[in-house]
Amino acid sequence: QKIGKDLRLCARWETMIDRKAGWIVYSNKYTEGIFMNLSYLARTTLNRCPACGKGRVLKSLFYRHEHCRDCGFEFNREHGFFIGGIPISYGLICGLWIVPLLVLWFLNWVPTDLFVGLCLGGALVWPIISYRYCQSLWLGLYFCFAEDEMPEEYRQKQKKSVF
Repeated sequence: QKIGKDLRLCARWETMIDRKAGWIVYSNKYTEGIFMNLSYLARTTLNRCPACGKGRVLKSLFYRHEHCRDCGFEFNREHGFFIGGIPISYGLICGLWIVPLLVLWFLNWVPTDLFVGLCLGGALVWPIISYRYCQSLWLGLYFCFAEDEMPEEYRQKQKKSVF
């Protein structure tokens, strides 16, 4: 009985969201607050620099800036850093293209020939179109979870845990 109760307590997480500051604090009885600053992801979702929020990450659909024109922040962290955009691209293709097509096919709203053509066409076209944008999303996600990697002059103020 006691072990089951402790496992349930361990699995119950309390979440506090401060939307104005862009912070989510995860905490439970066994941990201290874990901070995740979502403002970096929000900025890169809008194609803005994760550090200042003003400069653009992407020049166009197929080209990325090497650094921010406004604050000088260098986007490339190390060799091979932007490979992290590949799983994001894969997830977006599956979630926004393949899965909806599968649902339409299972409901018999799309004939099989058209379904196969759309899947193959989307699988070839979407990665080419979305890869640079997914690199931008990867940059934002990286700093959400590894804010200590953000250079000190660009880092946002840390909040103290209330838990």
